[in-house]
Amino acid sequence: MIIVDKHASTYDDNGNPTYDDNGNLTFDGNFKYTYDAWNRLVKATLDDTDVTIHEAAFDGLGRRVVKTVSNSGDLDGVTEYYHNSNQIIETRDGSGNLETQVYHGTQYIDEVVGQRIAAMGRVYVHQDANYNVTGTTDLTARQIERNYYSPYGQLEVAVDSHPFDYDDDGDVDADDYAVTTNGTCAGTATADCRRMDADADGDVDSTDQTTINDYIATLSTDMELARVPAATESRRGNRFGHQGLAFTADVDAYSVRTRWFSPRIKMFSQRDQLALKPIGKSGFQDGQNLTSLVRSNPLRWRDAFGLSTCKGQSDPGVPGWIECHNGEGAPCAREVGWDPYPGDNSDWTDLQEAISDCFLAEESCHVQDVNRWNLCDFKCDGEEPDPSDPQFYETECRCRPNTVACFANILGWCDATPDPQLCEIMLKNNIGMICISFDLYSCPENKPSECSDPSVSPLVTP
Repeated sequence: MIIVDKHASTYDDNGNPTYDDNGNLTFDGNFKYTYDAWNRLVKATLDDTDVTIHEAAFDGLGRRVVKTVSNSGDLDGVTEYYHNSNQIIETRDGSGNLETQVYHGTQYIDEVVGQRIAAMGRVYVHQDANYNVTGTTDLTARQIERNYYSPYGQLEVAVDSHPFDYDDDGDVDADDYAVTTNGTCAGTATADCRRMDADADGDVDSTDQTTINDYIATLSTDMELARVPAATESRRGNRFGHQGLAFTADVDAYSVRTRWFSPRIKMFSQRDQLALKPIGKSGFQDGQNLTSLVRSNPLRWRDAFGLSTCKGQSDPGVPGWIECHNGEGAPCAREVGWDPYPGDNSDWTDLQEAISDCFLAEESCHVQDVNRWNLCDFKCDGEEPDPSDPQFYETECRCRPNTVACFANILGWCDATPDPQLCEIMLKNNIGMICISFDLYSCPENKPSECSDPSVSPLVTP
């Protein structure tokens, strides 16, 4: 991915964006925004004409379920969103026709590994270490699009190839269509013939022929692949961009679930919902600026919910976890007693950071519960979730094995500490305390195998 930053921020005539009394952005120089009683963006209009561009509807869980775009050329239309928890798994048009099916990975809530796009078939989605979508390829590994971003996610998309260009000559024409009728690609789709399987059902048949013909009809008269300056949205149906977030091209913004983020002005459109919730001794959730994105460091951090800055897990022993930053991640962990030698001690720094990651790995597992509880920080500010909630034990039993596995993985780090024996006892004591909780929460079947080791007893002392 090439990082570019040639996009200037846009403000009103006085050089500042405008906000309502709830802290919601109402004007950014291009659009005027309207919000409902829950501070959700429900309407956007052009600033000088009040022409409606974007309207949205939400379900009871605050998820956007319908988007209506008008007066925006090729972007016009109705999109219906279908979710699995907080992930978009399918979109359909206003008539119920499939537009996109989304295949998510298991490492992060916004990891997208593939999509089935109407009129194109399946594509693979590629992301970098911070989950920015860097491009898409077809089933034969040919590049379809590649994405470029400014540091704050301003998107440029370069089109590399047509989806049905069988002979890879830069156009889709009668020669490509012919392989679907002359026997070259009839029947089971294999090798390069997979490019012609428009409905991704495993074979090339009359349905695919119709789709390919319809696609050819949308091209210019010479049907050459346009080598034009990159577009600011995908022209091949990809819906995801910066940090894997859903991009809404008509208002040039990303949906971050609880808030919207505008890459043009480099800020959220709504203020931090957790702004008044103190985190230990660190103040506001992500600093005093209530609309800043990931503490103004988007190349390192990410935020899947618009609630808390997170970074990629750097410990290879615990792949895929995110660490909730909360401004003071490692000190937050030490504050509740994880540090064997309080104070600055460089000999223990690596282990302290690894223990902090383990402490927060369990809370990362609770990411789907973040709208119910602020589970990334409750141990730091002393505010536990309500145990009377019937889902409390269920979520704890589901997530605590992650913490045990994390501690077990870093036992090998003890050899590099000033006191390997103390380090091992400390880690095993913590594992033992977590193991006891499986019985307290009435889910002994969730207890990991590490709990059967008698040396993990929480009664062991140095």
